[in-house]
Amino acid sequence: MHVTGVQTWALPICREAEGIFVAGLDEATVGYITTSTDSEAGIGSIPNLAVDARVRGQGIGRQLIAHALSPFRSLGLSHAARKRGV
Repeated sequence: MHVTGVQTWALPICREAEGIFVAGLDEATVGYITTSTDSEAGIGSIPNLAVDARVRGQGIGRQLIAHALSPFRSLGLSHAARKRGV
């Protein structure tokens, strides 16, 4: 299954709005991922990743991660980390 689109979604309260990506499937939002970068340290972070339980196991999370890592590579970041909640 292929997600119909992963797009950047901007919110006025977001620290780095260009780092929010939303996955759509059949005109419905089915997942999202948020990213942040620390260029000085050469690190990109993924603090949030969620996929609708009804469509898990179909590669949507994997596609979101791949999409999120692309800007990290473009910025020449040496590491990417998945931050987990407390």
